Amino acid sequence: MDQRHDDNHCSRIGNKKIMLKHMSYELNDRILCKYGDLYYEGKIVNISTNADGRVFRVHYQGWHKRHDVDIPEQQSKQLFLPYTAENLARTKTELENARLERKRKSTCKNASAANANTSTNASSASPVVTPRRDVNIIVQYYGCLPQSLRDILEKDRDAVIHRRLLAKLPAMYTIDVIIYEFLNSLRIDVTKKGDKLIVFFDDDVSSSRISDLIRSCQMITDYFNLMLGKMLLYPPERDQYQSELLRLRLSNLNDAEDSKERPHLGSTQLPDNSIPVRHTSVYGLPHLLRFFNSLTEKSEGMSVDSGPLLALKVITSELVDFLNENREKYFSVRRDYEPQE
Repeated sequence: MDQRHDDNHCSRIGNKKIMLKHMSYELNDRILCKYGDLYYEGKIVNISTNADGRVFRVHYQGWHKRHDVDIPEQQSKQLFLPYTAENLARTKTELENARLERKRKSTCKNASAANANTSTNASSASPVVTPRRDVNIIVQYYGCLPQSLRDILEKDRDAVIHRRLLAKLPAMYTIDVIIYEFLNSLRIDVTKKGDKLIVFFDDDVSSSRISDLIRSCQMITDYFNLMLGKMLLYPPERDQYQSELLRLRLSNLNDAEDSKERPHLGSTQLPDNSIPVRHTSVYGLPHLLRFFNSLTEKSEGMSVDSGPLLALKVITSELVDFLNENREKYFSVRRDYEPQE
């Protein structure tokens, strides 16, 4: 990228000031472009001219093209940052902090509204006690669920514990399918060729973003498969789980072709060289939400300094948003449950 010295300009990411020299940008240059109060990854996809000079059309990475913006070159000093590893790392940190702050405010608002309703309905002579689990909702960790998804957890618990129903297996929308549809919503297509994953994605999505997405989805899949039988089931579901576990193990032993054809992002082999049981190919949204709820509790106090854990935190948050947007598609008590035998 060509540079020309001109007047210095000061930009800020978070609390850090960055002194920049005016830069000349060209077609297809990758940049960090300011939108609101934050910087996002972008690319100059067109350059036009008018009476005042050049105008850059910027496409934000991963956004629909309707969000493309035209920015006059004279404003680039205020709105652009060079696409460097240091600037990119700071930008990602600021975006993550902003996301968590929005979720914190949203969750606090929901918790306040719930407490207000409780206060209205309670007797004036009786103190209002906030359940401990409602307090924990306010703390932001992996997979912190909005109230609308917590409502699904409550309906799921009521169906199994009080109405003596069991989830139909396999679910109409299994966790494997849900994760693939989540990736497809980001314009990412994943197919399997033997034991290899083939990933197709648009040019405006960075390879690091793809790597974080795939690795995080693999971690979610593997963790769920390991945790389901140990921590995520209600007592009435144990017999059903054991029957399904036996069926899945037999499928592994028989090397069933139909299971190979279904989408799956988890590990194909465990450290002891055994083949993992693919519970994600059977269970659906309610059990995935139970997993996120458990992950929220277990990650309290966990350091997120490492790259994979930070990526998992960000991707899980995006997946939860996707589940919330599509919750009516993926969950129905009438459709997804049947009487216990």
